Amino acid sequence: MELLKVDTLEEAREKLLESIGKEWIRTMEIPVEEALGRVLAEDVIGIMDIPDFRRSMVDGYAVCAKDTMGAGDSIPVFLEVIDEIAMGKEALCVIKPGTCAYVPTGGMIPDGADSCVMIEYCESFDANHIAVYQATAEGRHVVEIGEDSKKGSLLCKKGEKLRAQEIGALSAEGITTVKVYEPVSITIISTGDELRAPGTVRR
Repeated sequence: MELLKVDTLEEAREKLLESIGKEWIRTMEIPVEEALGRVLAEDVIGIMDIPDFRRSMVDGYAVCAKDTMGAGDSIPVFLEVIDEIAMGKEALCVIKPGTCAYVPTGGMIPDGADSCVMIEYCESFDANHIAVYQATAEGRHVVEIGEDSKKGSLLCKKGEKLRAQEIGALSAEGITTVKVYEPVSITIISTGDELRAPGTVRR
């Protein structure tokens, strides 16, 4: 009795690619918001630094880290608040020793500041000053320019299946369209050896 012989998954893929041939591989350009689950047909290179400004990871105050040395629950540091940076607005002030500025999560950090203190560790002292109850270190709660991706770096690789995170990265770069492979339509008709060409004698 002859047992049914089946191909492995790899063998089936090889046969499929051999049957389709390269002439069937086509590409198309689509809006990036419609590219979920599609396969990239070319590398995508970053066109700008993300972020292109230093931004805060927390709601809090942009400070000079040295000003907070020794700060604690019982010994706060007092700083002058010189500005409040609105979300999406450019930070025009310059932080000098003894001063700070309020910055929301994702907001631009002013020049001169090298870290941020979470608002939970700060308290208003008067109209223009805050008390800081926690020391911070240089770079803490700060996302530097190009930390997410740098201009000229490879964002997404050819042949990569696009997920939500890749689409988010592409959108952040201002990329509105991507080149992807056109889907291949395949019809499979599964039959046994009972179907034969006319005139064929069954053995």
